[in-house]
Amino acid sequence: MDNKNHFESKVSDFLEALRKAGYSESTIRQYKKTCRLFIVYMDINYIQDCNVESINVFLRTMPQEKNAVDTWNQLSITAIR
Repeated sequence: MDNKNHFESKVSDFLEALRKAGYSESTIRQYKKTCRLFIVYMDINYIQDCNVESINVFLRTMPQEKNAVDTWNQLSITAIR
């Protein structure tokens, strides 16, 4: 299995765990969007390993407004973990 399929499989597992934990579909959709953006980011940038550095660089590419950054970063960190 290649990295992209591996991460997509992990995202599916993560989303299923959120459903079982009772998260709202709106929250699940947002996490799904964030995870998919991270997978695309990794693919475009030829990143083979998900690590703290790749996550931090990904987060720095997100919106630059202070409130948007704080919200986006928290959501992204939670989704990627």
